[in-house]
Amino acid sequence: MFGESEAVFLSYASEDFAAAERVATGLRAAGIEVWLDKSELRGGDSWDAMIRDRIRGCSLFVALISAHSRARAEGYFRFEWKLAVDRSHHMASDRPFLLPIVVDGIRETDTRVPDRFREVQWTRASGGELAPEFVERVRRILEGGDRAVARSLSTLPESAQWLAGVPDKSLAVMPFANLNRDPENEYFSEGLAEEILTALTEVEELHVAARSSSFYFKGRSTDLQEIARRLRVAHILEGSVRRAGNRVRVTVQLVDVRNGFQLWSERYDREMEDVFAIQDEITSAIVQHLKLKLLDRKEARAADAPADIETYNLYLKGRFHWAQRPPGLAKAMEYFKQAIDRDPNYARARAGLADCYTCLGAWESGVVPPREAMPLALEAADKALELDSRLVEAHTSLAYRTTNYEWDWEGAEARFKLAFDLNPNYSVCHHWYSHLLVALGRTDESLKESKRCLELDPLDHLTNAHLAWHHLFSRQFEEAVEQCAKTEEMHPDTFIVRYFLGLAEEQLGHVDRAVETLRMAVKLAGSITYATAGLGHLYGRCGRTAEARAIYDELGARAKQGYVPAYDFAIVCVGLGWKDQAFEYLSKAYDERSGWMTYLKGDSRLDPLRSDTRFQDLMQRLRLAP
Repeated sequence: MFGESEAVFLSYASEDFAAAERVATGLRAAGIEVWLDKSELRGGDSWDAMIRDRIRGCSLFVALISAHSRARAEGYFRFEWKLAVDRSHHMASDRPFLLPIVVDGIRETDTRVPDRFREVQWTRASGGELAPEFVERVRRILEGGDRAVARSLSTLPESAQWLAGVPDKSLAVMPFANLNRDPENEYFSEGLAEEILTALTEVEELHVAARSSSFYFKGRSTDLQEIARRLRVAHILEGSVRRAGNRVRVTVQLVDVRNGFQLWSERYDREMEDVFAIQDEITSAIVQHLKLKLLDRKEARAADAPADIETYNLYLKGRFHWAQRPPGLAKAMEYFKQAIDRDPNYARARAGLADCYTCLGAWESGVVPPREAMPLALEAADKALELDSRLVEAHTSLAYRTTNYEWDWEGAEARFKLAFDLNPNYSVCHHWYSHLLVALGRTDESLKESKRCLELDPLDHLTNAHLAWHHLFSRQFEEAVEQCAKTEEMHPDTFIVRYFLGLAEEQLGHVDRAVETLRMAVKLAGSITYATAGLGHLYGRCGRTAEARAIYDELGARAKQGYVPAYDFAIVCVGLGWKDQAFEYLSKAYDERSGWMTYLKGDSRLDPLRSDTRFQDLMQRLRLAP
């Protein structure tokens, strides 16, 4: 019905023959002619000539993509792909011809295919089973009635029906594939995706999965349905980046995961200096296709733009390492400082530096005295806001610094509210605001913020661990244990999770388990001392006095070599029943402006001290008591 030549040429790796047969069967059932080679022996002049004629005469070229084709650097199917790509260069840009079909769980960004394949819409057909809607669309294309090829994930199974309940205006931006295979370009390709993601979070009506959750799937062969299910989004943006000298090629595609159709795709070939314009164009296209209010980014872009592309690249590297905090903080600071050296007026690099100093001076890192780190955080954040007063990262960093260092609760909350007005979808702001609410004993509000943070960033290890921390300091110990177990399934052998789990088990009276858990936390903690102090407290509390004293002595020895928070000593002293020494160390912790003092109201390990007037005095000095 489509002419003398076969309408569809089906190209596949030999390992995918069964899937190819199912694709052919599905198309033929709709009356579509398909040429499917069943010969295991290919090649030779006559064979090559026949293949050339078939590809030259077909109406659609269907290429099966899989882990098998990814694994094979050589194969006759690659010869067929080259011939098809060569023919496509002579066609009009709106003429459908190349049709890649993914037949297993491999991600598009992890395939070894010609660049031309990435410029067209793809479909997914697990095992070669085609959705009826897709087959009908191909039929209409061949008959000339539809010039756009649909990208289908096949009919959604019952297990994916939950997608009907996710917000319509929701999106995950996946890490862009680095087609250069050069690790130095990895920061750029990931950073470009993150910058688009950050811009989209400014759209109040759009739910955007946070970076750490969407980037969780990097290097994993998880299909789009599963990604969408775990992130609870209706749309996914994928892309790839290739750099050549001062040129960059960015290819992107936006998919509606609920029905599998590709809403939009585009390829950008530009000079590196045009990367900011590319980001804006991609962001605007997504906003338009999801029928959202258009962003006016001209003013923001003027403040965002660094002096040169290398400054921007250094900033992206800094954010890459900051996302891996606390271990990545030192490397992140190095890159942010290099970016500032190149361009002292680059506000975002200064905000990144403020984030680093704030984290180093808060309790989570515990390796830099707060009186050293926090003034530097203030200086960096103030300078960032002087350059760009609407920078949400700088406002958030200042709010967290005010919470942990100045104990100005009203001022911190006002700063958090200002940050929310600028960007209600910034997950870090929800995370750190929850810390303030826990400090003030407003646990119901803290839980709400913690859950909002999880909605935005459901797979991040810090976000999930934070919810366990919330339960721990809200004295919901069983819930803390449950959340730690959930987090460990996703992120095994994570120090902070083991630490929170050990503290919760201690409060539940599971002493042996708590000892084992905290020992593992100490092993994973590196230079962070509060895990060691937690184990010392537990030893003292359960009567293992010699072991507790040994840890106290160990902390003293470490204090001669570097910073050990006074709060750590106080915690061990409480476990040993040394009340007077505990109050001496708590007084020192107050003078240090220790971030741990922020949560004095919630730390259950301090309960033996609460009836003492010295404790009440501390609470008043912290403005945590009337």
